[in-house]
Amino acid sequence: MMHALARPVVLSRLSRGASPAIIRYFSLTKYIAEFREEERSLHGNLVLEKEFNGFAVTHEEGTNLVELTKTKNGETVTVSVDITDFNDEDEGMGMEEFMEAEEEDAQGDYSSKALRFEVLITKENSEDELAFDCLAKAEEYEICDVSIGNEKNTEQDAYDTIPSFRLPDELHDEFVVYLEERGVDDELSSFIFKTAEDVDAHECSNWAGRVAEFLSTK
Repeated sequence: MMHALARPVVLSRLSRGASPAIIRYFSLTKYIAEFREEERSLHGNLVLEKEFNGFAVTHEEGTNLVELTKTKNGETVTVSVDITDFNDEDEGMGMEEFMEAEEEDAQGDYSSKALRFEVLITKENSEDELAFDCLAKAEEYEICDVSIGNEKNTEQDAYDTIPSFRLPDELHDEFVVYLEERGVDDELSSFIFKTAEDVDAHECSNWAGRVAEFLSTK
């Protein structure tokens, strides 16, 4: 108990007579250290799976990007995820609803969150590429849009479908089956969602460490 009470006393002595800049420095470094430890406690040290259901999984340190790739029979499936690209469902919420959503996040309940990802399918014998804009949720995913084009085309040259909610249900369902046959399913969506959480905590922790190191540099 004596040890637990010692820290505030020491901080009080350090701040007594100190300039406002020094007080702000100690306050800032304290909160950065707490933030870093919180992120570490959420997911610990990042150990990213290098393979999932036939997909090679890669993440470049210091970035927000995660990529999964698989090639079979001359066809390559690439799943690209920006871990910061969460669908913002907080917009339009009242304060009470917003606070409830924040509490769910703190308790690890992400059922109301959605993360955007892209599935790109290319073939050796075709210059075109088929792209699916999708939303990953904690236990499922949905197709939002489908487009076809190629790397040589500008955005104006690409053919975009109408949004999937206006597609006939039968066509949408066939696209879902098409992706499932290539390994893009609810299981992969759950993996993407969990990996995004882990990478986000890892990168936030590293960010806080670099900021703390910069602040302490004379």
